[in-house]
Amino acid sequence: MDDDEKSTSQKGLGLVSLLTLILVAAKAFGFATYSWMWAFMPIVASAVIVIGFILIAFIAVGVETILDQRKHKW
Repeated sequence: MDDDEKSTSQKGLGLVSLLTLILVAAKAFGFATYSWMWAFMPIVASAVIVIGFILIAFIAVGVETILDQRKHKW
């Protein structure tokens, strides 16, 4: 690798993983009374956010394509 290229790597748990681990451990050891659904909610919420951004990107590209086609028809 050249000196100009910088490589970054993350070691350890990220925020979502750490939060999920804490919530699952609290539920498993009886410190929390919420449902298991809430214990895994950080993973579900982050997946929903990523899918939402992907859908927004696809919609934006679709709208741009439609507008571009209409522009070239005239």
